[in-house]
Amino acid sequence: MEGGKISLIPHLKFIVIALLFLPLLGTQSIYGQEADSLEKQEELTEASRNRLFWMSTGKISAPHRVSIGLFSFLVLQGGYSPTDFLQLNTSLTFGYWSLGSKFQLMQETEFIRGISVGADIGFSPQSESFVVTRDQLTAFTVSGSFGNENAQLHLASFMVVQPNKTWENTLPPSFQIGFDIQLDRDSNRQAKLMAESWWVYEPSLKKYDAAIIMIGGRSYGRTFILDVAAMIGPTLCFGHCSSASGLRLFPLPYINLMWFI
Repeated sequence: MEGGKISLIPHLKFIVIALLFLPLLGTQSIYGQEADSLEKQEELTEASRNRLFWMSTGKISAPHRVSIGLFSFLVLQGGYSPTDFLQLNTSLTFGYWSLGSKFQLMQETEFIRGISVGADIGFSPQSESFVVTRDQLTAFTVSGSFGNENAQLHLASFMVVQPNKTWENTLPPSFQIGFDIQLDRDSNRQAKLMAESWWVYEPSLKKYDAAIIMIGGRSYGRTFILDVAAMIGPTLCFGHCSSASGLRLFPLPYINLMWFI
């Protein structure tokens, strides 16, 4: 203070310095928000990448997450992946349940999205404990996924073995082929088109024939997944018709709901 007057020079210096640095701080804040937004967008990965509709892919489900799914209101399934290469799962339907595991042999590369092997064994209740029964089914699966983030091809082969049958009477392995195409990308929800077909050996025809064809889509977010499809094929006649039946082209609805914790 000089002569009863307040000097403005120190205050002017402070104002100038503030005007110089505030825009820089604002820019850093904007960049930080954009980085956080991009990071959140990248975090949205498909938790149920281990399968299409029924078909197994070359990948396992999202690691360190518990899944609960309801397939066509008939099959209840639960799963957990303790690591990025091992998946454990269980399924339950009318009077029958199974335990299974899936091991991812190869992680994602530029073209190979994953190669895995799996095994499931079925159980049936008896008395107060669960024991393997004569009708037990053991399924072995080898599957692979190929492509990029926008479109992928999936190939799988599975074999079902019953203990009351010899290897000579066991049917040859069945094959599956499927694909998925990404339709929409959003930070909170995404969608894709999917299709798969099952090829099983027909002893009466002595050749492989398409058993089931499924076409539909998937909508998924961070915790919820919805699959909707149409199923077409002679196997859907439940053994009451042949592949030449007119029911071959009769579609049945398929709906799957799944939650991830």
